[in-house]
Amino acid sequence: MEDKTDLLIQIAPPPPCPHVSESESEDVVAWPQDLIHLYSVYGQGSFDIFLSVLARVDDNPYVSSSAVTPAFLDELREAVSFEESMIPLLQAIKDAEAWAVWGSTDNGDRCLWLSPSGDLPERVVVVDLRGLEWLSYEMSVTSFLYGILARSVDCPILVYSESFPTRYSDMQGVSRILGRTVSTTEHFFLTPEDEVKVFDSWDDIGPERRRV
Repeated sequence: MEDKTDLLIQIAPPPPCPHVSESESEDVVAWPQDLIHLYSVYGQGSFDIFLSVLARVDDNPYVSSSAVTPAFLDELREAVSFEESMIPLLQAIKDAEAWAVWGSTDNGDRCLWLSPSGDLPERVVVVDLRGLEWLSYEMSVTSFLYGILARSVDCPILVYSESFPTRYSDMQGVSRILGRTVSTTEHFFLTPEDEVKVFDSWDDIGPERRRV
């Protein structure tokens, strides 16, 4: 397991007050150590107003990895009945000792982590919003996040236009709305509270982002 949280901090600084869920549950999904570290630093929220990191446990089931994970498995089992291309993914999940849905996008895409299994290393799997296409990457969660933001990982499900990863002009619009500098580097991370403020003032973010 390679932990690139410290490298992520250099290109996408954590928020000043991370949103860390205090919810508790006896039914908690397994997370890799690098994701646990990432969450302790960033909390719940999104990179570049698009790629969100879920809470491990939260009272809101839509942002709780422990609730989203079994719900996704139910969706996948239903999908394989009419989409054979998803059968290998279902089998990979069954073969993994542990797995979880840890992230999502504004479009409805899901990001999964699968633990090492047999000769297979840990993997990040990205599933498109329709549940009909998926891509697998043999790397840790933080390696994947860093690679996506640095554009060294090719993931057409997530990166298909100039809207993500963000542009500098978008960052300035977000900083203007929040009344503080969200980043002095290439990318930024917003808490759920920050996201609400930004979307409530979306028309003020700037013409470049609004056209996307």
